[in-house]
Amino acid sequence: MKSSKERQIEILRRIEKGEYSILFEQFYTHEIGGHEEARYPEWPDEQDRYEMDQLIQRGLVVKEFTKGDEPWLGFGAPGDPHKESYVTLTPKAHDLLASYGLKGWLRSQMAGLRSGIFTIAVAVLLALATNWAIHFLGAPKP
Repeated sequence: MKSSKERQIEILRRIEKGEYSILFEQFYTHEIGGHEEARYPEWPDEQDRYEMDQLIQRGLVVKEFTKGDEPWLGFGAPGDPHKESYVTLTPKAHDLLASYGLKGWLRSQMAGLRSGIFTIAVAVLLALATNWAIHFLGAPKP
């Protein structure tokens, strides 16, 4: 899969909206065979999970696991979650989001200015030409 900077920023902002951390994985004991399987109730899109792994590897997100003895978790019965993982932003991620917001805004403003520079130049030249004509030729008589 190909990683996308914009999608990673969206994921970081989604995690930032949570007060401290956000649920990422829940681990269940499979009914048949008893092996552990992970489910992603908050992250159904596989691309988002891939981006999350990339963010973890880059040190922007920390994944922490519960111990398994929390009162809200099941007791290992099939179909009950027995362990969860939560993701939290690192200070590096907070710095990236702060700088990305300002840079993104400045980048869009500069793009708008570049696309409108011709219009601005024509308007200024037209105003100067009109003032010059009025000054030297005189204003029209009503």
